[in-house]
Amino acid sequence: MYDKGLFIHIAQRLAEDVGTMEYFSPYEEAFTRPHKKRLGEGVPGINRIYHFFENIDDVDLFIFPDVGMGDLINDLRERGKRVYGVGLEGQQIELVRFELKKILKQRGLFSAPYVEKDGFDKLVAHLMNNPDVYVKVNDDCRGIVESFYVKDFKSAKNKLYKLAFDLDCFAETTPFMVEQPIFPGKKGVEMGDDWSFANDYLPFGCYGIERKGDSYGGRFIPYEKLPQPVRVVTDAMRPVFKRGDVRSARSTEIRFGRIDGKVVGSFGDACQRFGCPPSGVITRGYSNLPEIFYRMAGLEPVVPKFTKEYCAEIIVGGSSVNDEAVEIFLDEKHMNRVLLRQYCKIGDQIFRVPQKDGTLVCECIGFGDSLIEAQQQARESVELVDFEGKTWQVDTFDEMDGELERASKMGVGLAS
Repeated sequence: MYDKGLFIHIAQRLAEDVGTMEYFSPYEEAFTRPHKKRLGEGVPGINRIYHFFENIDDVDLFIFPDVGMGDLINDLRERGKRVYGVGLEGQQIELVRFELKKILKQRGLFSAPYVEKDGFDKLVAHLMNNPDVYVKVNDDCRGIVESFYVKDFKSAKNKLYKLAFDLDCFAETTPFMVEQPIFPGKKGVEMGDDWSFANDYLPFGCYGIERKGDSYGGRFIPYEKLPQPVRVVTDAMRPVFKRGDVRSARSTEIRFGRIDGKVVGSFGDACQRFGCPPSGVITRGYSNLPEIFYRMAGLEPVVPKFTKEYCAEIIVGGSSVNDEAVEIFLDEKHMNRVLLRQYCKIGDQIFRVPQKDGTLVCECIGFGDSLIEAQQQARESVELVDFEGKTWQVDTFDEMDGELERASKMGVGLAS
């Protein structure tokens, strides 16, 4: 597996069925530090390797759970290797937001109006006279800022100037997308399909709702049972994913609302990889995960087998994990319910290694025959792990349930 540290738990899950997994994560810099090199070391079931091309002729399957290595994936496939992941063309759908907008227009899909502003000064000038918008950047800046809402320039001024400071000398060469609200003056709700694709959508997948950075709730269903407004989007994107040689997990973020009484879905952002969430429940929700990966990589038919119908996740973060290594207190027998990211094990101690790219520490998951049961198990999973500065949104499922109620009224809820 080639990973950047976010999906160590996927290698752990696969190792339970196939034995030891070789795990590679890039670490070399002009002045290398141990923090990246040590990711994955000591983790049960994982053999941390440091040279990706060493012994590649002996590898049965290459797995890329993240996006951004499309050129390497293309090269391996040209060598005749079996590779799970998104190629160079397929990854652009996520990495370049303006490219996705062009594709949505070509496919006849509804999308929020937007303007492009090249450079920070032009962005600020636009925001001074255009309140109530969303600002988005391409992938090369997501380590600095994610998409954010601007009520008006005055209230966002501090955030904007900090953004300029963080962008440094690149502030005036950075393109910004400024989107208008999708359903102005009306309350929409965001749902999404988390569905693997390899030449076509797999017969089963997960449909759910994400509360950004807090939680996830979903249901494993056959593709034909996706709500019709969702299918409008996924069916239209099928040839795009096929042309892009997508052979991986992927998801859509679709905001639904009513226009002239009709429910309309707007495809906002594409995720051409495992999402986080719901990588935890996807990884642990399928009993035949190794078979899924192997057959998808070879464009062979495969039917995912899920253990329970409903799933839920709670995202747990840490207040100081970007600044220092934090010891994690977790019994290894619970690693199937508490899925850690960016970590290593030294002796009998587990450490979340600082990487300067987010405060997420783990995904605490649950499954059940109902969403309520899955949510309760996820809450219990949170109690299985502890570390200094542990934080999570205690009432996240209460807020999720309110959003799901609105989704149901529009015919795009989990039971629709």
